[in-house]
Amino acid sequence: YYPSLACGGKKGILQTQIIKRAKELKIEMQEGEFLKNDILEAEVVFTSNVAGIESIKKIENTHYQTEHSYITEFRKLINFD
Repeated sequence: YYPSLACGGKKGILQTQIIKRAKELKIEMQEGEFLKNDILEAEVVFTSNVAGIESIKKIENTHYQTEHSYITEFRKLINFD
C-alpha cells in the first residue's frame, strides 16, 4: 500500500521509481487512503523521501521487519556505488 496524494504527500522521483520497480518485480501495489489498522497489519513498513528509504521498526506495540527483500530492491534505486 502507498498513500494517495489526497493524503497530503507529494509525488516524487523516488516514489515513481519505487512504484515502477515494484511493477517490474510483480509486487502487488495499491494506492489509497488507509486506516491505521491497515498499517498495523503490514509485514513491513517503510518511508521514502529525498533522504532515502527508512524502515519503520515499531508502531505502537507492533514490530516490523527492518530488512526485507522489497526494501533491499528499492534501496538499489538510490545506491549508485
